[in-house]
Amino acid sequence: MNRRGFVALATISAISLGLSACAVGGSSSSSSGGDNTIRVVFWDSGSSSAKANQQIIENAKASFEQENADFNVEIVPVKAGEGDYATKLALQYRSESTAPDVIYEDTYRLGSDAAAGYLAPIDEYLADWDEWKQYPEAVHQGATGMDGKLYGIPVDTDTRGIWYNKEVLEAAGVDVPWQPQTWDEVLDVARKIKSSQPDVLPMNIYAGKVLAEASSMQGFEMLLYGTDDPLYNLDTNKWVVGSDGFKASLAFLDTVMKEKLGPTPQNLGDTAWSQTIYTSYMPDNKIGFSIDGSWVPGNWVEGAEAEWPEWVDRVGWAAMPTQKGQQPGQTSMSGGWVYSMGANAKNKDKVFEFMTHLMNYENSLYYSVQNQSVAVRDDVAAAPEFAESNPAIPFFAELTKVTHFRPSSEDYESISNEIQMATEKIINGQGTPEEVAAAFDEAVKSLVGEDEVEER
Repeated sequence: MNRRGFVALATISAISLGLSACAVGGSSSSSSGGDNTIRVVFWDSGSSSAKANQQIIENAKASFEQENADFNVEIVPVKAGEGDYATKLALQYRSESTAPDVIYEDTYRLGSDAAAGYLAPIDEYLADWDEWKQYPEAVHQGATGMDGKLYGIPVDTDTRGIWYNKEVLEAAGVDVPWQPQTWDEVLDVARKIKSSQPDVLPMNIYAGKVLAEASSMQGFEMLLYGTDDPLYNLDTNKWVVGSDGFKASLAFLDTVMKEKLGPTPQNLGDTAWSQTIYTSYMPDNKIGFSIDGSWVPGNWVEGAEAEWPEWVDRVGWAAMPTQKGQQPGQTSMSGGWVYSMGANAKNKDKVFEFMTHLMNYENSLYYSVQNQSVAVRDDVAAAPEFAESNPAIPFFAELTKVTHFRPSSEDYESISNEIQMATEKIINGQGTPEEVAAAFDEAVKSLVGEDEVEER
C-alpha cells in the first residue's frame, strides 16, 4: 500500500478505536436468550472484510447497548467458505432458536432468501431514517427483492471497468488517459496493440465454464448491459430471450477470439488466470488492458503476492462503454453485501435501531477503507480518508451511477451457468453467435418456463 493508504488507515483506525472502547474484544460473543437479545450473524472468512465486519459490529454493540441498557447484542461469526456460509445460514433460518435478527447477506442470494420468507422488508424503516438519503439509487438495487421491496442496508459494493497498462497503450500510439466511447474503440485499441507489440496480449475478457461467475459477470454481462437489452426485465419480472443485445455480446467475444485479441481457450481454462494477469502480465508489460473489478489493486498493495507500488503511476482505469455510445454512455456490474433484518426478529424496531448504529457514517467509512471496497454512501465517497486509501477508488465509486446488479432471482444461478456454456461454445468455435444465442434461449425457456420469459 502506498503512503497515502497508510495515512488513511491510521486515521480510520483511530475513529474505530474511539468507537469501540467498550466493545466486546476479539471474536467473543454474548450469550443469547430472550426478546431483548439481538443476534447478529456474519461470515468470518478470515479476510480483511471479515475483520472489518467484526470491528463495526463491536462498535455498534457498544454504542447501542449504551443507549439501550436492557438489550444485549450477540455476535455470531460463521467460520466457513462462502458457499458453506449460505448453507449454514439456511439451517439457522429454519429454527426460531437460531434464526438471526441481523444478517450479513450477499446480494447474490438476497432475492431468494427474501422470497423464502427469511428476511423482513424494511422500506418503512428506511423511509424514516435520515441517513438513507446518503445511499444513491443505484445501490438500492442490490438490496431489493423480486417483489420490489427493500431487504437490507448496503454494506459495500464493487464495480467493474477497464484496467490498462499506460506504457503498452502509449507504445501502440494510444493517448492516455484513455476512455473508449464504443465497443469498436475497445477493439480498435486491442488491434493497435497487437500490431505494434506482437508479444503482448492485447486485452483480457473472461469467458467459459472454468472461470464460472467471472465469465458471466466480469465478462459477458459487462457487454450485455451495455446494449439496449437486459438479461432480466425488472419492469415485467421476466427473463429476456431473443435479444439483439445478447447476440451482439456473443459477436464481440467471437471477434476477440477469431482475431486473437484476447486470451486463448487454454488461458481461460486456467482457474488461476486472473492472478496471472495481475501478478505477471500487467507488471511486466505483457498485457494492454483487462475488463475486471474495482478490487484489482488488492493484488499489488503491501503484503500482497505481487507487491507493485509503481502501479499507481503505470496503470490507468476507464469505464466500459456502452455498445454504440448510447446513453448513459458507460456501464458497469456490481455485487456486494447488505445487512438484513430477520423475518422472525421479535423486536423489529430495536433491531432496525441497531442496524442504524451498525451502518452509520463512521462505521461505513471504516469498513470501506479497511476493505478497499467501493463506498455505498455519498458522504463516505466524498471523505478525504476514503479517496486517499486507493487512487482508483473514487473513479470506481462513481460507476455506481451507471451500474447494474445481477437479478436477485433463485433462477439466476442456473441462467448464469447457461451464459458460461454459451461463452464456452464461442471461445471454442462451436457455433455462430446466432446459433449459440438460440440454444441459450431454449435452455432458459426450459429452465424457468415459457411464462417467465419475454421475446425481443
